[in-house]
Amino acid sequence: MSSFNSYLKNGLQLFWSLAYALKRGRTVGKIKQVRKIIVAQTAKLGDMVCTTPVLRAIKKNMPEAHLSVVGLKNNRFVLDHSALIDEFIDYDGSIPKLTDIARRFDVGILVTPNFKILSAFYLSGMPMIVAPRVKNGFSPYETMAYKALSFLVTTRPHYMGRYAPREYLRLLEPLGIFTDSTVKSLGFSSNAGYKIKDLLTKAGFVPAEDLLVGVAVSTNNKIKQWPLEKFVEVISYLHEEYNAKVILTGSQNDETAIKHVLSCLRGNGWFLGSWQLNLDELKALISKLSLFISVDSGPIYIAEAFNIPTIDIVGPMDEAEQPPRGGLNEVVILPDRKGPELHIMNARHYNYEEARRQIEEITPAMVNEKIDQICSKLNFK
Repeated sequence: MSSFNSYLKNGLQLFWSLAYALKRGRTVGKIKQVRKIIVAQTAKLGDMVCTTPVLRAIKKNMPEAHLSVVGLKNNRFVLDHSALIDEFIDYDGSIPKLTDIARRFDVGILVTPNFKILSAFYLSGMPMIVAPRVKNGFSPYETMAYKALSFLVTTRPHYMGRYAPREYLRLLEPLGIFTDSTVKSLGFSSNAGYKIKDLLTKAGFVPAEDLLVGVAVSTNNKIKQWPLEKFVEVISYLHEEYNAKVILTGSQNDETAIKHVLSCLRGNGWFLGSWQLNLDELKALISKLSLFISVDSGPIYIAEAFNIPTIDIVGPMDEAEQPPRGGLNEVVILPDRKGPELHIMNARHYNYEEARRQIEEITPAMVNEKIDQICSKLNFK
């Protein structure tokens, strides 16, 4: 019944949008002056971090424009202290509320397909709207209603299988902004910095001297969860081979998993668990690390934004689309994988058994090999 109600509501919303189109027509022209821009990114933490190159490019090329982001409430704290935006608007799914807010903007940019947000932007009378059209694959987010309404606005292609942060930058081309820079940017408060400095000092960890490794052993998306006993093996290897100091990171939702891993470790003074930090403090902690290891989830993109070397246990994700890139960013995938099961634009429709195989059959030895490669480059022995 809830699915039927959702289809009915979307159908009615599309009807009102198309009815308004008889009066308004298409919004594909250029505007003379851009004073206020709103960027919509309603995906989760990692996707918001990967949207920061779009925000950087706008701020660099249009510094006088007021830049707002609408997204999930928790992502407000991702962008806090980044100096990338002027305003964050919490998205609660209400089309009338967002339509009213959108009336004060000149340009609206959708980073990913979202019919409700596209409809709200169009009904607001916003002069310019730029939205993605998915190419080279299927996306369940690009619904029939979204496709119908997208013909009334300016669109740019988003190619699946290509690097998503670069694809997002295509959305800026109608504003005359052309760039290849996918550098991510984040910040944290001075209070968070002081708290983390105190935490590390009390633990006896010295970032400038120790190989300080952060490990996220749990993830909200359980399809990507790597077995905890394998994390234990990797963490033990870090200590035995490199005398690393290890911090297990996570939120309160990860407390049980972190405590289980801690209970399996031996010795004292070289590891600790941290699941009571807020997002501001987590950013500050990750910025002090020598290396960060996790499955493909939000924290690894925080590490990338602070130029921290990473090992991304990709599992079923497409390694070409979003994992951190660079000489000190490694990915771990099964060598016999015919293709990834999950994509940035399609994380709903997949073969569950194959997706789990692609993460569960990754061995600790595969991860340890990447640790050796990065530690060699960092001259840790």
